[in-house]
Parts: sequence; structure tokens; C-alpha cells
Amino acid sequence: MSTAKITLTSQQTADLIAQAGGETICGRAWAVVAPGSWPTAPGRLVLHVVECPSMKAANGACAVAQGLSRALKHRAVKATHPTTPPK
Repeated sequence: MSTAKITLTSQQTADLIAQAGGETICGRAWAVVAPGSWPTAPGRLVLHVVECPSMKAANGACAVAQGLSRALKHRAVKATHPTTPPK
């Protein structure tokens, strides 16, 4: 699997953070590049920036994208209630 890295200038970084929601996204984002679609960006690549709750989540997404890990769906745990009250 090949990878590429593009380093943004300080101004490009500031513009991207502003477009993506402000300072909260700085350092906690995951990016996906996909082909653009008609009519807004045919023939161009589009950078999708996804805010992540933590760097652990962002690193996990990268590991899945690179085939180093499997994506797992976390399910909410239901509380179990006894049918009869304890004696």
C-alpha cells in the first residue's frame, strides 16, 4: 500500500481549521481524500476532515485505513434488571 504526505503551510492549516469548525479540531482530526463529483469538483480530489474525539480514535482510523487493524462496532451495554427483587 502506498502513502503520500502533503504538508500544509501555516496559512493553509489555519484556513482548514477555520473551515472545519475552529480551534477544537486542531490535533484531533482524521482526513480522507476522495474523488470530487459533479458539479462542484469533477476531476479533482476533495479532502474530507473528520473531527475525532481523541488522538487514539484518529490513530485507530488510520490503522484501519492502512489494513493494520479491523474496525469494530461498539455496542451499548444494556443494564440487566432482576425480575424479582433480592431478598
